[in-house]
Amino acid sequence: MSLNCLSCAVLDDEDDEKEVVNLELWFSKPDVKYNFKCQQIRESNELAASHLLVTDSCMYVLRDMPKQKGMAMVVSRRPLKGIVKITSKKKLPELITFKYGRHEGEDIIVNDTERFIIEKAGDAVKVIKQQVVKIIDAEEQSQGSTASGQD
Repeated sequence: MSLNCLSCAVLDDEDDEKEVVNLELWFSKPDVKYNFKCQQIRESNELAASHLLVTDSCMYVLRDMPKQKGMAMVVSRRPLKGIVKITSKKKLPELITFKYGRHEGEDIIVNDTERFIIEKAGDAVKVIKQQVVKIIDAEEQSQGSTASGQD
């Protein structure tokens, strides 16, 4: 089973029908470039033991299921190109905030936010930023070749 980000959809944290997956199986998938152990900060400010998985085009949040060792729920699937801002706190650099949305000209329209405490926050942010830049570069090259092909 491939992790195809074409099917990336934001899953509601309160959704009753979450996909349950085997962590080791997902960690070993060829699509998964990186995985990071973290704690997701829920809207209620509760911490949930989770994992961030990064593919070429998507970021997945898998929440540990304490009663089912080695299993997790897929809490969200986010296209990397939807990340418009990544921030951290100076006093707590492991606290990372991802803002999702779109660019409209010079403006950034944020439509969702997720916060995490990530053990290897510096590594995670670096990897995710690199993947986002790759996507933007590929889109710009694609648009450039399309525009030049019309002459």
